[in-house]
Order: sequence, then structure tokens, then C-alpha cells
Amino acid sequence: KNYYLANGTYSELFEYGTIAIPKYKGEKKYDATFVGVLGTDVQFQKSELLELVANNFDFKWWGVKGPLIDQFPNLIKSWQGKAAGKKMYDIYQQSKIVPNDYPFNANGQASNIRIKEVFSAGSMLLTRFSEDLTPLLQKNMLAVFDSNQDCIEKINFYLTHENERENIAEKGRILGEELFDGMRLMKQY
Repeated sequence: KNYYLANGTYSELFEYGTIAIPKYKGEKKYDATFVGVLGTDVQFQKSELLELVANNFDFKWWGVKGPLIDQFPNLIKSWQGKAAGKKMYDIYQQSKIVPNDYPFNANGQASNIRIKEVFSAGSMLLTRFSEDLTPLLQKNMLAVFDSNQDCIEKINFYLTHENERENIAEKGRILGEELFDGMRLMKQY
């Protein structure tokens, strides 16, 4: 909303939700995953980060290939096709870590629905630090990084510290269940 207002465009903010999904009880088979568009001007910083992740870990990516994707050979190798809806939630539920970043035009704010989707799926979100995430960080509901190299180090740490990773994921899942259920949010409007 702040981005649109700063650019002179009126916007109405409404809280969007996620689908209610049962708690996942299976084995998490993916080390690190991402579902979304990569290889565009707007997503260039995120694409650079995930290119590095794909070079260092068993990383899988589902989504739309943007026009600049050829600059990211590791992302091309890690691409699994497209996913949305329930398939996306299934992927996230089977993921140990979901690295996340924001487009350059987010003005340093955590502004994508992926946060809610990953919380609702019960996987650990590792996202670039943003001041607006401080309350969640203080409650140990997610992990943050401040540089691409820090992201790599944190993925390595959390892949080898399962209890800590899953404790963070469970706290995020509980928050997702309490706050982001789309049916509950629709009743407010």
C-alpha cells in the first residue's frame, strides 16, 4: 500500500488469506524450494539469490520463467515446471526451507503472499530481513538473512539443525492457522 501511495496511486488494503490445509505429517523431502516467477527485471535480486542457493544446495523451483532466466543456469537446471494452488501447498509442506526475497520495488518491506503461504504450509521461511518482520522474528516464527552469503550460511545451518528448523516452522504454522485462514478473513469483509 505504501508503495502505491508513494507513487500517487490510491489503493485499498484488504487482508488476503490462504487456504486451510491440514497439518502435514509426512517426511519433508525437499531441502529448499521456491514457487514463483523468476528471471524478470522486478525479480532480478531474488533470481540472483536463488541462483546462488541452487548452486549450493539441492534446490527445486516451480514457476514462470521470465525473459531473463537464461542468465541463471542453476535455476534453469532446478526448474520443475509450474505450480499453483494445492500443488504449491503440497510442495511447501514437503520442504524443509523456503528461501524468500522481495522485489526491488517493495521499498524494503516484506510484501509478498509467500510469507503467509509458507507459514500455512508449516515449513520454515528464511527471508531477507525487513523491519516489518521484527515481531515475527522476536517470536521465532521465521529466520532472516541480511545478505546472499548469510542466506547460504543459514540454509546450511538449518539443514543440519532439524529440531531448531522444525520448531520455527511449527510456530509459523500456528500463526498461519490463526491469522491467515482465508475463510476466517472473508467473514471480516
